[in-house]
Amino acid sequence: MNHRTHTARRGLTVVELMIALAITVVIGAALAAVMTTISSVTAFDRDARTASLRAHAVQIRLQAYSESGLCVLQSNVDGEFVVWLEDADSSGSVNPTEARVFRTNRAGELICEWYTPPAELTPEELADADTPVPAATDFFTLMDAYRAAGQTSQTVLADGLSDLTLAFDTATPPEADRFRYMFRQSFQSGTISDNLIALAFPNHTTPEF
Repeated sequence: MNHRTHTARRGLTVVELMIALAITVVIGAALAAVMTTISSVTAFDRDARTASLRAHAVQIRLQAYSESGLCVLQSNVDGEFVVWLEDADSSGSVNPTEARVFRTNRAGELICEWYTPPAELTPEELADADTPVPAATDFFTLMDAYRAAGQTSQTVLADGLSDLTLAFDTATPPEADRFRYMFRQSFQSGTISDNLIALAFPNHTTPEF
């Protein structure tokens, strides 16, 4: 006669269930913390790369103006400035069409703007409209007037900029053959990047007003 031995199976107790649940919660919290850290690091790295690329783009685009330009004619506390791009008529004076105004709008876009005379002007009228400006000229006000008359063109050089500042090592901007341009970039992740780029005028020339 065969006798079967039965081993009693014991179910989980309430204490064991609570321990298992606690372990699961701890593991889940740890995984969530790891994923959050990875996400934060990834966002920071992404923003850092974006900031570096933007700063490099700003430098390259402004360099194109400074390396072919002659000097900074004027600047203000908002980090806006005016470059004398060329002496097209070799007069030694600044004509309106030779100036480039750099500003940042409310959207944080860095914009270059310049005077564009009406196409219908005769050569004589164009010469009268593009005569050298006086020494006391406020180029920002002058460009505002041209814009109001629909006589400017502009291009966006960069976006996402704020807190712009210029620094010169000379008494006045026109005397400087180089300057420092500082700006801040902010990202949705909360990352803030402060940038400084140095620009120079190889063909530095001051105007003869």
